[in-house]
Amino acid sequence: MGSGTKGLRRIVRYEYRFLLGANTKTDIRFELPHLNRDMQLYYKPDVLITCDKPSSIKIPLLKEVFEHYPTTPINLDVKVDDNRLIHNISELIKEYKREHLTYWGSFSHLICKKLDKENPRIVRFFSLKEAAYLVFAFWTGLLPFLSLKPGAFEIPFPGEVFQETTRALDRKFKTILYLVEKALHNKSLFQYLKRRGIPVYVWILNNENEFEHAFNEGATGVMTDYPSRLSQYVKNNQNKIFKNDFELETVE
Repeated sequence: MGSGTKGLRRIVRYEYRFLLGANTKTDIRFELPHLNRDMQLYYKPDVLITCDKPSSIKIPLLKEVFEHYPTTPINLDVKVDDNRLIHNISELIKEYKREHLTYWGSFSHLICKKLDKENPRIVRFFSLKEAAYLVFAFWTGLLPFLSLKPGAFEIPFPGEVFQETTRALDRKFKTILYLVEKALHNKSLFQYLKRRGIPVYVWILNNENEFEHAFNEGATGVMTDYPSRLSQYVKNNQNKIFKNDFELETVE
C-alpha cells in the first residue's frame, strides 16, 4: 500500500514494480498512470509481460479493488509510516464491511503497533520483530507459554523467485539466509500455529512443484505472481489440500 494521490486517495502498488510497470511521465499527485504495454518480469528480465489494452488499465485505487472483489480476502502490506494512510485504510475497510475479510500488517513493528491501535478488529500479520521472537520461542520450547497478538504468520518461502533474487549475494549472506530458512520453514511450527488458530501464508511461489511443497509443509495459503496457475492447482488438488487440514484438526 503506497502513498496517496490528490485528496488522499490510496493507490495499490507493489514496491519497486510500481515504477517498472507504470507510465511514470504521469504525475501521480493528480492522476493515476496507465500501465506500460510491456514490462519485464521483475526476477527474470528476459521474460516480457505484454498487456493487450494498456490504455484502459490504470493502477487501481484501494476502494476500486474493494468494490470489484467484495467477497475476496485481501492482504494489505502497509509500507509507509503515515498516520493518515493507516486511518484511511481502516475507514475504507469499515466502509466496505471487510474487517472479517482483510489482513493487514507491516515488516515494521512500529507500524504494526499503530495498526493495532487504529483498528484491533482487523487481523494483523506478524512484524519482522515478532516473527523473530516467535521462531526463537519455538526452538527454545517457550512458545506454548507465550500469548500471540498477531493473527496471521506470513513469510517468504524458498522457490524460484527467492533463488533468483538472492543469486547475486555473497556466500556469507547466502549462509545466513539458509539458516533463517531452516529456522522458519518447519512443518511442526506451521502445525502448531494452525492449532492455535493462526494461519500460515507463504510467498512468492509460482509453479506447481512449489505450491505442492508449501501445502505439504502445512501452509494455509500461497501468494503468487500467477493466480491462474495457483487456482488451477488448488482446483485439481483440493481433496489433498483440505485433507491435510482435516487431519490436523482430528489430531488436536
